[in-house]
Amino acid sequence: MSGLLHVATMAAHAAGRLMLQAYDRLDRIQVMEKAPNDFVTNVDQAVEHLIIEHIHKYYPGHSILSEEVGAVEPARTIESDAQTRWIIDPIDGTSNFMQGVPHFCTSIAVEKAGKIICGVIYDPIRDETFQAHLGQGATLNQKRIKLSHQGSLKHYVLASGFPRLQSSLSMAQQMAVLNAVMNYPANVRRMGSAALDLAYVAAGRWHGFWGVDLKPWDVAAGLLIALESGVVGVDFSGQPLKPDTAAMIVARHAVLPDLQALILKSLRLTAA
Repeated sequence: MSGLLHVATMAAHAAGRLMLQAYDRLDRIQVMEKAPNDFVTNVDQAVEHLIIEHIHKYYPGHSILSEEVGAVEPARTIESDAQTRWIIDPIDGTSNFMQGVPHFCTSIAVEKAGKIICGVIYDPIRDETFQAHLGQGATLNQKRIKLSHQGSLKHYVLASGFPRLQSSLSMAQQMAVLNAVMNYPANVRRMGSAALDLAYVAAGRWHGFWGVDLKPWDVAAGLLIALESGVVGVDFSGQPLKPDTAAMIVARHAVLPDLQALILKSLRLTAA
């Protein structure tokens, strides 16, 4: 394990311990609404602070992009490394967390020269650690993920963040896509954590994922883990994915063509 991935994993596990402590006393959580149906808690902020402190303890010259505070400059500018940036989501699945739904995680990725080179997602409820390093495959609790590519879209289980009120797509477009996928037929899950959705695609629990209006902290670690496990991904126009891709489809090789075709056909029909 590289030094970067080791530090990321230590930070994620420390964040998980803090989340579990707070999860045992949900009555003490303070909730604030950032935007309609978009919440942040004092625990998000505490976890974020812990992760940032942990990163700068070992890499004071690295910058950080985090969901709640945005861009964080290096702790020591004299040691700054303009090529390296950490991308973190302290709690992905905040709505689940604050309602006592046991499906949330911490996501930490490291980007170098515009490319994600390592990432970790930690689910403290299930004590599951998903990790990946660019070119070295993906692991779940330190066991290599080996993914089967057989099968078709029919009767498979897919995940998405659809539908959502605050979206670049109209509700009609979102529902058209959802209707097309479910009538293929495929089972669809909306679990409330894009990071875990991507980790589950990597682990073979979901066969694919699609989403729009995604932010780098939602998907940076999960994308690397999924792609390193052997699945494939494209944006809605079929182009390769980047850390800042907002609309994406990630799935097994056998599933991606059909899923992409269904989504694009539905969007074209509703846009006409």
